[in-house]
Amino acid sequence: MTNWAVGHTDRFKAAVTMRCVSNFASHFGTGDLGWYLTVDSMGGLLPWKDLDELMARSPISYVENIKTPLLILHSDNDLRCPVSEAEQMYAALKYLGREVKYLRFEGQTHDLSRNGHPRSRVIRLHALLDWFTSRPHAKRPPPGRPLRGMQKAGASRPGSPGPRWAARRRA
Repeated sequence: MTNWAVGHTDRFKAAVTMRCVSNFASHFGTGDLGWYLTVDSMGGLLPWKDLDELMARSPISYVENIKTPLLILHSDNDLRCPVSEAEQMYAALKYLGREVKYLRFEGQTHDLSRNGHPRSRVIRLHALLDWFTSRPHAKRPPPGRPLRGMQKAGASRPGSPGPRWAARRRA
């Protein structure tokens, strides 16, 4: 949906696409759901019969309209949305000279954000934060201060191992 949105509006300062699908014709039959996902979501369209219609519904067809800086996050072992979908979008945007960054997570699956390796999940979260806070006019947290909703954990206990960040629970 992000790919579609940035191809149809310039209202966003930056965007992130994860588990990207950019081309419904090439997505047909390449994911672990087989052809079901493409056919069901596209109302029964088939690449060999309805190529023009599938391409009209594919974000890659509107890539020349994308002016929004785009961060692409994709796992190389994503069987639901094959990595080639992200690579098509990245290659097209690079070719057009647009601002784009692509992070490919080695050995991770479609479930990176929920069940991925902890190190990869941290890298993903830092990439998201860095992408949005590096934008011109972005509000950045003051140095040394926790982000809203975060607090130092263990800093007030004697003999604690040092500051760590923990989510603050709201009652």
